[in-house]
Amino acid sequence: MNVRQPRHFWKNRVFVTGRGLSKYIKNGAMRTIHYIVILSALSAALFLPGLGKLALTDPDETFYAQTAREMLEEGDWVTPRIFGEPQYEKPPLYYWLVMLSYKVFGVSEFSARFPSIIFAFLGILGVFLTGRLFYSRLTGFLSSVILATGIEYFVVGRACVTDTVLTVFIIYTIFFFMSAWSSGRRSLYLASSAAAALAVLTKGPIGLFIPGAVILIYLIWIKEVKDLFRKVPVLASLCVFFTVALPWYAAVYFSNGSAFVDEFFGVHNVIRFLHPEHRIGDTPFFFVPVVIAGIFPWTVFFLFAVWDMYKRRAKTLCENARKGSAPRSPHVFLAVWFLLVFLFFSVSRTKLVTYILPLFPAVAIITGRFWERMMTGGMERFSSRMVKWMSGLYVLSCFMVAGGVIGFVWYRFPASDMFYGSLIGSALVILCAFLAASLLLRGKILLSFSAITLSFVLAIIPVVIYVFPTIEEYESRKALSLAIKDLAGPDDSVGAECDHRRGVAFYSGRTDVEDIHHYADRRRFFRQEKSLWGIMKDRHYDIVKNDPRAKNVAKILRSGNHVLVTNVPIENIGEKKGE
Repeated sequence: MNVRQPRHFWKNRVFVTGRGLSKYIKNGAMRTIHYIVILSALSAALFLPGLGKLALTDPDETFYAQTAREMLEEGDWVTPRIFGEPQYEKPPLYYWLVMLSYKVFGVSEFSARFPSIIFAFLGILGVFLTGRLFYSRLTGFLSSVILATGIEYFVVGRACVTDTVLTVFIIYTIFFFMSAWSSGRRSLYLASSAAAALAVLTKGPIGLFIPGAVILIYLIWIKEVKDLFRKVPVLASLCVFFTVALPWYAAVYFSNGSAFVDEFFGVHNVIRFLHPEHRIGDTPFFFVPVVIAGIFPWTVFFLFAVWDMYKRRAKTLCENARKGSAPRSPHVFLAVWFLLVFLFFSVSRTKLVTYILPLFPAVAIITGRFWERMMTGGMERFSSRMVKWMSGLYVLSCFMVAGGVIGFVWYRFPASDMFYGSLIGSALVILCAFLAASLLLRGKILLSFSAITLSFVLAIIPVVIYVFPTIEEYESRKALSLAIKDLAGPDDSVGAECDHRRGVAFYSGRTDVEDIHHYADRRRFFRQEKSLWGIMKDRHYDIVKNDPRAKNVAKILRSGNHVLVTNVPIENIGEKKGE
């Protein structure tokens, strides 16, 4: 007799072979320390390989690395400086971290990036703790894996920039506050205040605005804002915040006066919000593709998770937590977290891809909760058609991303190591995508999740071996700068276009690098009578060499689409090198 296939795909198939393992995880046999050990191993596999192999890229990584280097050389822990002059773009915490790394490991690419990977792991741990608080340990674990293996967090977490550190302090500000709100432990409010102060020391007022606005809007939404002053030790929290954050702001103000206030608050916090600093990004839709691409390879599952969260919006309490042990309506909190960060930076006129990194922890927890519900049988109402759609779209997204990467690399770098590395990495991702989709259709959810994670880890290998060298050639001026360090005399003039001045200063060891980005600046620079060394785009050299007053200017070295130009005769260069 034929038995009719059950209407709900998940009900009879999910745990045919995986019920024991899923029950083992769901019942808490996996301790927190076990999850942390796994996350530590995953973080090491993701963030350590090739950390010092790739040169610092212009203009952002070299900006922070060079600023920290000059502060260390001057022994000045108060005023950030670059090219020998004060600069007030960011507060000092990240510079301090890099300076400490320099003191331990010496000045290098590895030591410049080392603080970021430490904080990248702390962010992964923070998402685990927040997911555990909101839902369960399994949700926390899955969310932290998703965050670690998303493209945006992976790339920024390996870079010498402030965004990872800012994101981590925002995570812990939220985690400590919501833990205190749920448990009533007043000491956790003080920890939240300290984390917010450190965020302000990392990137300014935005470090307080983001978590503060998210928490306030959430409390208003769930109608608990009236309890704010009753539950929170406001005076003590303010004392902790100002004790941590205020000393540096006071010290830098007394050292530099109104120049600090005008540039830091006026230019970098107000004007950059109201007026675009970069040509790219001056559109409110700039961050839509950034979010979609930034969470890859989990993009499809995030979209399904948002749909599922919307369908379940009436359920305001966490199913997996005891009453009173978790915040009310965690899905509301996550939605506010995501939307506030996304809308704030979309309204801002100055946009960079890294700015919205603080929303990816919320994305990871939303997606992690979705996977947790699949693993523990919460998806019973979904039919086999829904699962097939999800699996098919995931495979399609992998094909689209792989095809886009291969096409772009082939167009820009045909028959190069970068092309072959991209081809190998894309093939690994597609093969694992088919495996993950097959396992998902067969109801082996944990194995499917593991296959997606494995695809990301495996793809790193060809990236480090083949892609990094080509990136360095086109995104760093290391080779040209080292040539200047070797050939230029102390009295020679050195110039570079504005985006590359920081890198030239870092690798050449010189702080007297002139800006020759604009035509007038290049013309003035190359008309000098003294020995000159300039780094510029190859197409700009064609303009310089046609200037009759720029005598004997010739290019002697090329790296990517940039060249090293000098007016020193070739025979004299050989003598300098011999010396």
